[in-house]
This record gives sequence, structure tokens and C-alpha cells, in this order.
Amino acid sequence: MDALSKTDALTDLANRRGFDEWLDDVWQNAVRSSQPVGLILIDIDFFKEYNDHYGHPKGGEALIRVAQLIRDVASRGTDLCARIGGEEFAVVMAATDLDGSVRIARDITAAIHGAALEHGGSPQGKLTLSMGVSSCIPTQQDASHAFLESTDQALYAAKHNGRDRVEVAELA
Repeated sequence: MDALSKTDALTDLANRRGFDEWLDDVWQNAVRSSQPVGLILIDIDFFKEYNDHYGHPKGGEALIRVAQLIRDVASRGTDLCARIGGEEFAVVMAATDLDGSVRIARDITAAIHGAALEHGGSPQGKLTLSMGVSSCIPTQQDASHAFLESTDQALYAAKHNGRDRVEVAELA
């Protein structure tokens, strides 16, 4: 029953609760082991327009397809892929530095581009993703919520700077 409460019913990825708990666990393990934690926050570009153009059932199918592509790329047993909001996803990667985190984000972008999912409500005509990426080696003084917030700011920079791109977080 506990697993069901941490799983998104549509995509079969972790849900927000599962994501929050996993991030906290990975964070605490990284503090103890002095290993990096990588994080990617992902937003489907123009998803409201997708639903308006194709309808909510097709929007659900698109979410399932995006989830599959993310899971196919971020597939290590130590990676967690989650749907954390309507069209928002996340990938938590234990023992992954910034170069590795950016590489995974770019591989997800390549997978989405390769799938060439039509999106008549987007200026690109295909479904694209905006992503914020970060990695750090946390210490006892660091808080995972600040890490999450800086990664979220990078996601919004990606959206602000033209979408269909990866932006790296500025960590203090």
C-alpha cells in the first residue's frame, strides 16, 4: 500500500511524495558519504496548448510517453524518475556530478527529439522539454530544499530563454 501512495497512477513513475522522500534519503546518504547528488527538473513546453489542441486524453498519452522516454534514459537503479506536478518531472541521481547530470538531461532531450512527438500547439510543431539541472556534494549545513529551489530557478531560466533547452543552476 505504501508503494501505491508514492506512485503516479498515470505514468507509473514516483509521485511528488515519493520524490520528496527519495530526495531526502539520497541527500542524507550523500552527506554521510561525501558523494554528489544530481537533479534534473523537467517541464513539457506549451503543455496547456497541447491539451487545448489535442484534448486531455491525448495529453495523458503524451505524459505517459514522456515518462517512458525519461525512464529509458535515467535507468540506473540509483536514479529516481518522478512526475512531480501536472506536466513536471524530475530525475534524482545519486553519486552523479554536474557533467553526468547535464549529460543525462541532454540525452533526455535527444530522446524527445528522436521521438518527434507532434505538437500542433507549439511554435516548434513538436513536443519539447525545458530543464533545469544541478549537482552538488551536500554537507550537514546544506538543505535539500535550497538545492531544489536553485534547480527550479534554472528550469524557469530555460523557459524564459526560449524553451527546449537545458540550463544549469547557479549554486551558492
